[in-house]
Amino acid sequence: MGAQHIVELLDHVGVDRAHMVAFSAGGVMGLEALMRYPDRFATAVLLEPWLPREDPAAVEAVNTAGMKAYGKFAEGDLPGAARHWLEAVGGTSFLSCIDV
Repeated sequence: MGAQHIVELLDHVGVDRAHMVAFSAGGVMGLEALMRYPDRFATAVLLEPWLPREDPAAVEAVNTAGMKAYGKFAEGDLPGAARHWLEAVGGTSFLSCIDV
């Protein structure tokens, strides 16, 4: 549905053909949009599109963390969702890498 949403947004703002820059999971949606709607994009830069090519256990860990974070988001706990995701992918000391 991400690719469809990208094109719906382009339609909504009146853009016939766009330049796309997408990162991580957005890169996956961007890749799908490029394949399904190639005439809607002039150029594309896909930075590290996440593809499930890692060890199956790693893919499962990412999917599990993502679904738990999404559950918190759906409940309205946006800080909890962000914290869960960042701890799952960056470890419990993820804040140490942020310069405050």
